[in-house]
Amino acid sequence: MSLIKIIQRQILDDTCRVSTLLLSAKLIAKKLNQKEILSWLESETNGYSSDDIENDKLPAYRFLSYRPQFYNDFHGWCPIVWDGRLAYPVTDSLTKLQRTIDQDGGIVIHMGGPIREEISKQIGFETQVRFLLERSDLGAIIDSVRDNILEWSIALEAKGITGDGVDFPQDQIEKASQMVVTIHNSGNMNGLGFGDGNSISAHQNDVSTSSVDNSKIRDLISQIKPIIDHVGLPSDALKDANDAISSLDKQLAQEAPEPSLVKSNLTLLRDSLIQASIPMLTNGVIQTIQSMLT
Repeated sequence: MSLIKIIQRQILDDTCRVSTLLLSAKLIAKKLNQKEILSWLESETNGYSSDDIENDKLPAYRFLSYRPQFYNDFHGWCPIVWDGRLAYPVTDSLTKLQRTIDQDGGIVIHMGGPIREEISKQIGFETQVRFLLERSDLGAIIDSVRDNILEWSIALEAKGITGDGVDFPQDQIEKASQMVVTIHNSGNMNGLGFGDGNSISAHQNDVSTSSVDNSKIRDLISQIKPIIDHVGLPSDALKDANDAISSLDKQLAQEAPEPSLVKSNLTLLRDSLIQASIPMLTNGVIQTIQSMLT
């Protein structure tokens, strides 16, 4: 059986490991001296680098949508609202992606570098930042590689390049050298640089069912105060927010705060923060307040 037929069978076999498929594809590309294909297969085998991202050499199918979050000591992980499409460049090797997919728990990337620094600066305190990915999207990367290898093998077969056992006749090698096969389109991403050292891993989903008490409201207020002047509130909304904070401080200083007053001021604070021009800094706080009111 020819190498082309072998690899096509491997592609259609759901039990065939992606590492085996890559080895077969690399063998064919090397024997046919198709350097561009071989370079792509090497990157999928070993992973891509930050230089590949900067030089637009990362395939478009490796940019995945994600859900960004920052850590709030009071409420745990809170969502960050960002304008526009969010796309994270996934550079890990296919075998590492497969291992991550096979693990239990959600898919998380803990961010450092400029992303964490910028968000911490905007919030006004040091915080952790993470991106959540969908397991199915990681699987789609592997599926895209399989599809590309299949299309490549079909293109070779259409040119009569099928091989003879584990080798290719010289005339087929010459045909292959004249082929132009486009495996993928390059992708790019706007926004902050991600830098090195961010790796994908699986984590157990966070679950919190603790009830809200006055100490948690105090913690919330202590985190709002440093950022309240930096979230782009209109002057009227800023005044309302500060009035609500001041009133909450007074209520919490009492031995028995009045629940109705606490609730009304939390509502005023929530409605004020909704008007912020930097929602990525206030969305988690708003959700926290909403959870207190329901």
